[in-house]
Amino acid sequence: MMLREDAVRISLLGMEMYPYGLCCAIGAACALAAAGVVCRVRKTRPGTASLACLLCLVLGIVCSRLAFCLLDQEFGSMIPFSAWFLADRGGWSLFGAIGGVLLGAWLSARITGEKPARILDAASVGMCLFIVAERLAEGRIDGFNISRSLPEGTRVGGFFIVKDAYDLSYLATYRIAAAFAAVLFLVLAFSMLRGRRQDGDTWIQFLILGGAGGILLESLRYDGFLEFSFVRFQQVLAAVMLVWGLVLAARRSGRHGKGFVSGVTAVLVLAVGICIGIEFALDRTSLSHVLLYVVMAAAVAVPVVFGFILLRRNNLTEGQNHS
Repeated sequence: MMLREDAVRISLLGMEMYPYGLCCAIGAACALAAAGVVCRVRKTRPGTASLACLLCLVLGIVCSRLAFCLLDQEFGSMIPFSAWFLADRGGWSLFGAIGGVLLGAWLSARITGEKPARILDAASVGMCLFIVAERLAEGRIDGFNISRSLPEGTRVGGFFIVKDAYDLSYLATYRIAAAFAAVLFLVLAFSMLRGRRQDGDTWIQFLILGGAGGILLESLRYDGFLEFSFVRFQQVLAAVMLVWGLVLAARRSGRHGKGFVSGVTAVLVLAVGICIGIEFALDRTSLSHVLLYVVMAAAVAVPVVFGFILLRRNNLTEGQNHS
């Protein structure tokens, strides 16, 4: 996320700030509050929630900036290292922030002796609220996080469509991403409240669903952000989230046989191969983009369903052991 020189600023309590920064600050406050509530409900050790909030906030900011500086080709090759510390004009990676928050949650648990999975659950629920605010804030920057222009003559409107000065229509992918994060928050929150849930289930679900959604949403955008050739680095990070979640779900299920590992690997390789092929086809063929994205969604859905089956089987096994 880079802010333009002429980006709109607002004055609040005598301080000048960008609307993007204000929205992110509000989102961070909501995220910390939600994580604190989850920690209280889960009855974590005294001081753990406070330390987790501090580390998640600091490491989220640091990792977000670091990921941008390392992955942005123009910034990394043309800007001196000293500029890495000058973030007042923007330069952030959402997936870098996610990694920093999860790292902060894990470190706080290790320091206080709490179960890491319990704090990671809380951080994942709170992170969804931050993503909602951050994605909506992206709409304050012209041309950022929108799709390819829709075909001329397309007569569409609504919340998920924006138009430019030439009356061309685009999908407002930042709004789609915000809506997805809001739904993900509800899914995770309700899943924590219903039935017997193990510590760690929530953040594994966050990795699986957030990673799968990120793969699709990053493909939809067409703004060149953190992109090299046809490779979208944030899409790669989303894929890492999905794979990470599947690995954790498989480990939790206790199934480590050679055939099982081969099956998981085959599913992932097939899904990745299909997604890469579709990315090429989007720009190099005349095939319907709607059809291509339907195929991509189906390919990504397979490992998601696989991961949830593993979690469900593990919960059923644990329930039988406790009965």
